[in-house]
Amino acid sequence: MRKMTPMILVALMLASIFASIDFVELEETVIIEEAGARSGADAETIAITSPKETSCNNNGCRNELKVGEATTFAAFIKNSGDAAIDEMGYTVTVYSNDGSGNAGAVVLDAQGNELSWENGNVICDDILACPVSSLAAGAILGGGKTTLKTESGTDIQWTPVAGFYVIEVIVNAIGDADPGNDVQQIIVNVVDWVDISVDMSWNGQDSDLVTGSDEKAFTLTVTSNGSADNGFNPRNVSVLLKIRGDITSAQSTLGDDLLLNGGLTLLTAGTSVQGVETFRHGEDPNNVTNSTRTVLSYQSVWSYEGSVMPDSNEEQGEYSLEATLMSYVDYDSFESCWETSTE
Repeated sequence: MRKMTPMILVALMLASIFASIDFVELEETVIIEEAGARSGADAETIAITSPKETSCNNNGCRNELKVGEATTFAAFIKNSGDAAIDEMGYTVTVYSNDGSGNAGAVVLDAQGNELSWENGNVICDDILACPVSSLAAGAILGGGKTTLKTESGTDIQWTPVAGFYVIEVIVNAIGDADPGNDVQQIIVNVVDWVDISVDMSWNGQDSDLVTGSDEKAFTLTVTSNGSADNGFNPRNVSVLLKIRGDITSAQSTLGDDLLLNGGLTLLTAGTSVQGVETFRHGEDPNNVTNSTRTVLSYQSVWSYEGSVMPDSNEEQGEYSLEATLMSYVDYDSFESCWETSTE
């Protein structure tokens, strides 16, 4: 038998170590230098984990928030000193982004109030006022990332509008040895969103599952939604209806035979509208083209009804109906359509 070399043994040991690591936990990378502890208590904001920082490149942006999508704030807060923290608070503030990633003015909510929350009762010796009485040297508040709260104990929450922001978290502790590490900032982009929802239901039933050999009626609905003020009015919304299983017939209330083409039916959701703008020149107001398009109006519900007849010759027959959004057209001023010229 050949002996394993020491190099092979080391490689196996490394493989065993890495196999035991939960890589999900490595999403938030925090470097902690144990040898760098300061003399005295030192509150440090290591990282902001919620909301996640928006990062962009030529392929687009990641971790963008959607308009109206409520978010809470979470962070890693550590005592990087060599003495316990006996009194500490923190502040969360939402600033406007000046376009270069720098914080501008504090953002105001719809009522004119600043989006800034201060909680001075995070750590103290009053058990009725503070959830934590002391944070030992080297310890992390809450044992990991902690959701930041108001002094009343509720989660700090922000429901954003479209824009570009800088989120700031500041910790403040009595006798802080190094105020320079108290602050963390991240950039967050909030964008409008659009949505086309497709839903199917058996008429008169609350369940997705029906039984029995009698004819079953169904309804397919398609809805347009979005966050922009002018709404979302997609055109030529294509939905594929797929019917499979032990059935003898399937038809719509309009008389369409839904078993043709192997049970595949391509539908266009919306209403035919004349005079729909299909082209507009950016500088010439007279250069406009209109045509007829099938439009799914903002927050409108388009429905398509039909029925299927189960195969009564099958003792335990099974069948299914499935609807899938295939494509749609969005009309807007897209950068790819811009025309540039030089003299």
